[in-house]
Amino acid sequence: MYCAISGVVPDEPVVSKKSGHLFEKRLILKHIQTTGKCPVTDEDLTEQDLIAVQENVIVRPRTSSATSIPSLLSLFQSEWDSVVSEMYQLKKQLHDTKQQLAQALYENDAAKRVIARLLKERDEALELAKQGTTNTGTTTNGAMNRETAEDVNNTVHNEEDFNMEVEDNTGVVLLPPLVLEQIDKTSQELISYRKNRKVSASGISKERMESYREEKNLKVHTGKEKEIVALSQSPKDSSLLFSAGKDKTVKLFTLETEKTLISVSAHKAPLTDLVVHPNENIFITSSIDNTAVVWHWGNGDKSKPKASNTVNIHEGAVTQLSLHPCLSYFVTASEDCTWAFHDLESGDCLSRATKGSTGIASIGIHPDGLILGTGFSNGELNIWDIREMKVALSIRESSSVDDTAKISSLSFSENGYHMASMNHTLVELWDLRKPGTAIRNWNVVEGRKCCFDSSGVYLGVLCANEVKIMETKKGLEGLNIVSSRDLSSNDSLTTILLAKDMERIILGDVKGCIHVLSISE
Repeated sequence: MYCAISGVVPDEPVVSKKSGHLFEKRLILKHIQTTGKCPVTDEDLTEQDLIAVQENVIVRPRTSSATSIPSLLSLFQSEWDSVVSEMYQLKKQLHDTKQQLAQALYENDAAKRVIARLLKERDEALELAKQGTTNTGTTTNGAMNRETAEDVNNTVHNEEDFNMEVEDNTGVVLLPPLVLEQIDKTSQELISYRKNRKVSASGISKERMESYREEKNLKVHTGKEKEIVALSQSPKDSSLLFSAGKDKTVKLFTLETEKTLISVSAHKAPLTDLVVHPNENIFITSSIDNTAVVWHWGNGDKSKPKASNTVNIHEGAVTQLSLHPCLSYFVTASEDCTWAFHDLESGDCLSRATKGSTGIASIGIHPDGLILGTGFSNGELNIWDIREMKVALSIRESSSVDDTAKISSLSFSENGYHMASMNHTLVELWDLRKPGTAIRNWNVVEGRKCCFDSSGVYLGVLCANEVKIMETKKGLEGLNIVSSRDLSSNDSLTTILLAKDMERIILGDVKGCIHVLSISE
C-alpha cells in the first residue's frame, strides 16, 4: 500500500474514514492543518477522521544501488536531476500560463477601448443629429454667394459622385466629426466675411506699379547650398521677414535694421517650404529629408525656436506646406504621391490621401478651407474635397513626364473663385466655377512661382530672370516689374513674396540674397 500524497510506502500509515484513502500520518496532518480538507476528494477532513493502521514492523533491506557510498551518490544525483527537470517543466508551464493571461488581458483591454470609442462616436453622431449637422455638406445650399469655390463642390456633389465614394475612398480614413464641424463653421464665417468685404485693388496705378525699384539687397544665407526656397512676412510686424534656405536653416530678420534676429538649423537636409502662423509664434518647415517640423518660440525676438512636433509619415521629400484657415491644422504634400492633413498642436496625422504614381509638387488650400488643390510632377492638376478626402474635380490630366510640365506652384485668390497654376513655361488662370479650360494664360521662361496679392486682383509671377504682375480682372499682359539685370546681383531668382497692399515685393535668389522692391516716389 502506498501513500496517496507521496506515492511511497508510509512509515506510519493512517486511513480516512470518509474516503478510505491511505496516507502517511505526518503528511496528512500537515495538509489538514493547512487546508482542513482531504487532498484527494477535497472534502472536509479532521484529525479525528483518521484511523491508524497497524502493520508489522520490518526492516527493509537496502537496494543494491544503496549498498555503497558511490552508489548512494549516484542515486542522489539521479534524484537531483529528476527534481531539476521537473522544476524546469513547471517554470515553463508557468511562463506559458503568464503569456496566455497577458494576451487575454490585452485583448480584453483592446475590446473595452473599441467599445468606448464606438460609444463616443455614437454619442457625437447623436449630438450632431440633434443639431441638424450630420450632413457635412451643409453649405451646398448656395450659402457661398459671390460665386465662390463652394460652387465647385455643388457641381460635383451629385448622385453619381456619391455612388463612387466607396470605390474612390477604399482605405482612406475621413477626418473626425469634430474636425469636420470646425471646418464647416470656419467656412461659413469666412463666406460671410467675403460677401461683405470691400475689395481694394491696392490703389496702385499701372504707372506707379512700373516704378518698382530695388530698395535693399540683404545677404541672408551662406554656405555651399544657400538658395532661398521660401519667404514669409510676420503678420504681427511687417518689418520682420522669415527666410528658408537650402542651407538647412530658417532666418528671422528685420528689414529696418537689416539684422538677423533668429537663426535655427531646422533640418538635416535642404528645406523646401516655410509657413508662418498669423496669430501665434509658430512656423512650419519642410525638407527633402521626408519630414515637416512645427516650431514654437517665445515672445522675445531673440528667443530660440524649439521643435514641438515632427511629421515623419511620408516616404518621399515633403515638397510644400499649407496652413488651413482654421489655423489649427496644416497639410503636407510629398513626392511619395500623397498629401496629409495634420493637427497643428499635436502633430498627429488625421487623414492621408494618394493619387497617381508621380509626386505632388505643389499644394494650396482654398481661402474657405473646404477644398484644396494639388499639382503633380506630370502636370496633373486636381481639386480635392477635404471633407470627403477625394478628388472633387480633375482640372487637367497628366500631360508629360519631363520637368517642364511639373506644377511648381499654385495659388488661390482671396475672391474665392480664381486659382493660378504655374509650370516651367506657362502660367494659367482658372475659374473654379467653369472648370475645364483656363480662362487666361501667359507664356513664361523658367517659371518659378506665382501668388496672388491680398486683394486677389493682382497675380505675381516669378521667373528665373524677371518678375511680372498680372491684373486678373482685365486680363492685361503682365507688367514687367523688374528683371534680374536691374538688381544689384544678376543671379537667378527663386521665390517671391507680395507684401500687404503691394507696398513691397520681396524676392529671393540662388545666392542666398533677399531683394526688397518698393515704389520709388
